[in-house]
Amino acid sequence: MLTQHASESAIEQPRTGWWTRLFFSREVPYGLAIIRIYLPLVLLIDVLNRWRFARELFSTDGAPAPLADNFRYLNWLPVPAGTVAVAGYTALVFFLIASSLGWWTRVSLLAAAVLYPYFTLLDCMTTITKYTVISSHMLLVLALSNVGTVWSIDSRLRRRGERRLPWSLLNDDSRLCAVWPQRLIQFLLCAIYFGAAMTKLRTSSFLSGDQLRYWMLTHVNGPHPVGEYLTQFPLVLLLCALVTLVWEVVFPFVVSQPRTKWLTLGIGAVFHFMTVLTLGLFIFPQVMLAAYCSFLTDAEVQRIARFARRCRRRVAGFFHRHNLRFATWFAPGHRIATASTTAPSPWSVRAGAFAMSLAIFTLAGVELEYWMDPYGERGPNGPFPLKEMSQEKVEQLLEPVPLRQSDKFFSFDLGARVIGDHLVNYRRDFRPGETLFAQVCMNQPHEDMWLECTLADSDGKLLNRFGQVAMRESFRVYFSLPIDCALPAGEYNMVLSNAGEEIMRRRFNVLAADEKHTSSVAPAAN
Repeated sequence: MLTQHASESAIEQPRTGWWTRLFFSREVPYGLAIIRIYLPLVLLIDVLNRWRFARELFSTDGAPAPLADNFRYLNWLPVPAGTVAVAGYTALVFFLIASSLGWWTRVSLLAAAVLYPYFTLLDCMTTITKYTVISSHMLLVLALSNVGTVWSIDSRLRRRGERRLPWSLLNDDSRLCAVWPQRLIQFLLCAIYFGAAMTKLRTSSFLSGDQLRYWMLTHVNGPHPVGEYLTQFPLVLLLCALVTLVWEVVFPFVVSQPRTKWLTLGIGAVFHFMTVLTLGLFIFPQVMLAAYCSFLTDAEVQRIARFARRCRRRVAGFFHRHNLRFATWFAPGHRIATASTTAPSPWSVRAGAFAMSLAIFTLAGVELEYWMDPYGERGPNGPFPLKEMSQEKVEQLLEPVPLRQSDKFFSFDLGARVIGDHLVNYRRDFRPGETLFAQVCMNQPHEDMWLECTLADSDGKLLNRFGQVAMRESFRVYFSLPIDCALPAGEYNMVLSNAGEEIMRRRFNVLAADEKHTSSVAPAAN
């Protein structure tokens, strides 16, 4: 009897193993709710910008570029007609808005998780990017979760007729859900960082800081006010590259520890914010910051809520003490929900309202695109004609462009100190006893080259010539010149040549032994 009672108790007890606690512990999905609200709004920035080009990018009326065609899976995804593509892309806009509002949350998220990757796969030239792949996975995970149970129109409709204090909803057990969707997004984020670190570890140009320097000098992603300034400090770029690599490797291990979680997420937030200022990225950092909310637990949200209530009481007390207006806005704990006590609308009525809104929104988008008439089909002269290109222009475009010798070189700088294979002390004034380093940075790819560096005085008289081999895998080459008493004080030129052609020249001064340095220069790109 005792054995039977013990075995029945063991069956009735819930499993408490680490696997169960990790994936099936129940919490209110506040972190997923923040992702559900924020992620669709971020994606709408890109989707709305491409909506007016939907016919051109994703339909047979334009020039789609399906990703599967690159792997010889022809017609793997059907390419819709022009009007169908516009209607589908307009519906995607509606589903993203409905997902953010939490209106028929699961249906909206599931539709967005299907339409969003479908359209991105139809345009591998401009639409599909890293953040579209990450966002597609996150939308799918959100669609499989019960994220609509909190901070959504669905939850408000389900609670119609109930009277509750606003903060009492924090302890509502009916909104508890298993945390496995949250864990999947966490694992996705950790895998992204770890994979990025392994890729950077095998990329020598990233570890040397050269890749960051090139990225910061381009404006392909967007304008960045800080990037070009940081390229003047190659040692800082080298340090940033190494810190980024180490942080991405240790992220999965330190973010799981309660003591280091918030520090790790804070460093990550600063890191992604700096990519906006230095690399011109905008949507990708916001997608990653949205994924950070998956690490937000139920208990942490309740602590934040208690802190917000204390702040509200203090603000209300300040207003009351000084007899200021709007004090009632901050009065805590006295407002009771005044929702209607009538029964909620039937399921069929709510489904019909959602379907009708989708139809009206989609038809309005199709009609708007019809009146925009991107191809001029309804203009006075019919569709826009294709202009025939002249034969000279065709030959000019098809003719191979010769690569100039100067195109192989990025910069030529002078300095007095080299640290970590980087010239860190850019100068043009030198004293006897110092060593002048001439750094040549080259653009990849290039062949094996013999580089010559010539020292000439201000009148162009040749004083010295020395050369060095630049291997095809080299990014930079150094020439060193000791400044001794054989060079009198004055102005000189350092001339870089390749294949008998002068590429660049830099002017520098040799000072007297008792003369102070008067100038320092920033690195100069070609």
